[in-house]
Amino acid sequence: MKDRTMKMLAILMIAAALVCLPMASYAEAVATGQTENAERFISMEEGSRVQADASVGEHIRLTPVFLTAVKSWKTSDEKIASVDQNGLVIVKAEGTVTITVTPVDGDRAKLKIKAVDPYKPEKIELEQSGTLVLNKGETLQLSAGMEPATAKSDLTWSSSRSKYAAVDANGAVTGHAEGTATITVQTYNGKKDTVKIKVVDPYKPEKIELEQSGTLLLNKGETLQLSAGMEPATAKSDLTWSSSRSKYALVDANGAVTGHAEGTAEITVRTYNGKKDTVKIKVVDPYKPEKIELEQSGTLVLGRGETLQLSAGMEPAT
Repeated sequence: MKDRTMKMLAILMIAAALVCLPMASYAEAVATGQTENAERFISMEEGSRVQADASVGEHIRLTPVFLTAVKSWKTSDEKIASVDQNGLVIVKAEGTVTITVTPVDGDRAKLKIKAVDPYKPEKIELEQSGTLVLNKGETLQLSAGMEPATAKSDLTWSSSRSKYAAVDANGAVTGHAEGTATITVQTYNGKKDTVKIKVVDPYKPEKIELEQSGTLLLNKGETLQLSAGMEPATAKSDLTWSSSRSKYALVDANGAVTGHAEGTAEITVRTYNGKKDTVKIKVVDPYKPEKIELEQSGTLVLGRGETLQLSAGMEPAT
């Protein structure tokens, strides 16, 4: 009896030493990328019921602390974890499995393992959020992060409206036409995040305004140069100039207006996308007398045989 007790104490001391062995966890090995040959040790006392969390791919070395030899090793689910006859457990898939070790003489010990995949994404999140504005013809690089930090997955990128914004396999979005598209990034197991892309044309005029306004007076036969500015400052467009009454005022392709005859015409400048502004031109004849007035007035007395020189002035002075 004394020998059996001493033997039992010796086994317990060995078990304690095994439990206290300084061994890095598999989770730490995953985090550092050093999973090759990473192994965890767990001691199994006779009749014990032990629970442990484990990662897919992890190797667990079970050390039986029995008074007699081990008779058999058994797993409840070979698909989740296997065990060989030396007590080496290899975790294969997520799930719960029970490893049972049976001694030749004595109570069985059981280890219940809950296995998780450290590389399986639980969440993916784009670094960009909300609605992003992208110029037509330009490219924007999207990026995403996954949780946990050890997660690994090929990413699938897609656009709800590729005619507006197309995305390539690396998350680079190119604006093709004005409009809004939703870009989605997705992991192999269906975790996803989205962002909206609004494509705008930086060269498309939103407004055009003539520098001249109101009603402008233009002398017949003279030319007046009109000019216009567009918004935004990046806007570009060929301009179309037109006159409502070319017989009075004619405008050329560069906005130069020439007065042909007295009258009023409306000059319009227009962008390719229909933005426009107008100004009125009143053509006048600077040489046409509006008034004539003799310098002499009333009743003049002229002697017989005398001569009197009359004079007159006209308005306008031209």
